[in-house]
Amino acid sequence: MLDAISPYGCWIVWRPMVDLKVAYWIPCIVMQGIQYGYFLLVYTGIQDVGLAVLKEIFHRLFDIYVINVSVLLLKDDRPILYTYYPFNVNECHSWEPQYLASFHNIENESNFTLDTKLFPNKVANMQGCNLTIITWDYMPCLGLNSESEANASKKDGFEGLLLKFLIVEQQGNISILCFMYSKDRADAMLASKSYISQRIVLAIPHGRLMVPFEPLIKPFRCITWLCFSLSFALAIWVIYSIRFLDKAELTTLVYGHDNRTPFLNLLQTLAGGAIYGHIPKRNFARYILMMWLLYTLVLRTAYSGELFRILQHSHVRYTVTSLGQAVESNYTVYTFFSVVGVLKSLYPELKIRLVDEHNPLPNILEKLSDPNNGEKIALGISEYAIRWYNQKNHPRRIKMLAQPLVTAPVVFFMPRHSYLAHPTGKWIADVLQSGLMKRMESSVLYMTSRSSQSRGAAAALSFYLLSGVFFVYFLVLVFCSLIFLLELNSSRSAKIRNLLNFLNV
Repeated sequence: MLDAISPYGCWIVWRPMVDLKVAYWIPCIVMQGIQYGYFLLVYTGIQDVGLAVLKEIFHRLFDIYVINVSVLLLKDDRPILYTYYPFNVNECHSWEPQYLASFHNIENESNFTLDTKLFPNKVANMQGCNLTIITWDYMPCLGLNSESEANASKKDGFEGLLLKFLIVEQQGNISILCFMYSKDRADAMLASKSYISQRIVLAIPHGRLMVPFEPLIKPFRCITWLCFSLSFALAIWVIYSIRFLDKAELTTLVYGHDNRTPFLNLLQTLAGGAIYGHIPKRNFARYILMMWLLYTLVLRTAYSGELFRILQHSHVRYTVTSLGQAVESNYTVYTFFSVVGVLKSLYPELKIRLVDEHNPLPNILEKLSDPNNGEKIALGISEYAIRWYNQKNHPRRIKMLAQPLVTAPVVFFMPRHSYLAHPTGKWIADVLQSGLMKRMESSVLYMTSRSSQSRGAAAALSFYLLSGVFFVYFLVLVFCSLIFLLELNSSRSAKIRNLLNFLNV
């Protein structure tokens, strides 16, 4: 029965009334009493408990990862304390009972003290015992090099480097592979402390090639083009409204004195040209001119810089820029089971398929890196996986959205009640404090997330890239030719002459 329980341990008073197989039911009492902590088993029965029975008890306690346990019983009317050390110099996974202390004749000592710890640290030194890891090959987290039987223990990846500091053996002491912490896993297994955080990003296809005219529009978004168009149309409307009213005072107030070509000056300043003729001298006209010059300077500089970057780096493809656009474009997102809940919470209508044996990850990565693949697919995956793939496949890199879907702590999992929880937690804290984890990550992933984007090599300005510019130039030539023909016919038609005189400002 259980006499007392605390957050740190429990006393279990063991009073068997019949000759039961104590080696079987004592571990059950421990499991039902408390999951973690320190245990003192006090035997008060009359049957003689031999070391063989204690050994079997310790064996079964070790199987459920309980090692901080001591047994107090009587031997020849002497209270003796036994424990076991699963990791010692001579043997790994030993459950031989070991003498810990004796309480003989303590009634004759007024100041009795225990010379040894009641619960000594049994995992401070694991004596080089092997550790069994459940994992598989998944770079850059962990890579298994098994070219030969002797080389089977060689591990790559930053988690492989992490494992080189750990040591024990069982059917599965640790399961590690860039696992995101989740409640479902934590309910079934014991999670370690987090040693790194990973971002789940959306890997997207390269997208379709833009038509020649699209790169000229791409530097600005629709809202910017709308605001510019409205301001330009407003300026034209003001110019020709004043021209139609034909009031000298209003013309001098807005344009300045003797300014006969306001529309031409508007186009010249928009294109970055100089103003020829009379400069406004009144405050209001000068204020309007300076506002327009600053406005066009900012827009022109931003537009020309972004347009050159797009053309020079071959950014002439159109693809989605957010998860919302992927939903609107009817994309199918492949991902792992642990990420499905996150995506469904963001967009319940999103089409999702699991990465499994029917949809293997290498095939999906190959499709995303193919610039000629037109499938509407995306992949929700760890940023580390994309950076590793781009690091190994320079000519065919995969694009990913800058905004992550979720950032989650990475942990490894152990069996419930594992004795490895405390030592690995302390060790992870030391690794993080010393900066070793960042060093391990950078030694495997030398390509940053910014450099891993699919930018392509700098390209020469070909005719195809500049065909949109030539198209605009051709339209301007046609417009100029039309005006020239109207000028030629103005001498024979009074209506054309009056129209040109009205527009010629």
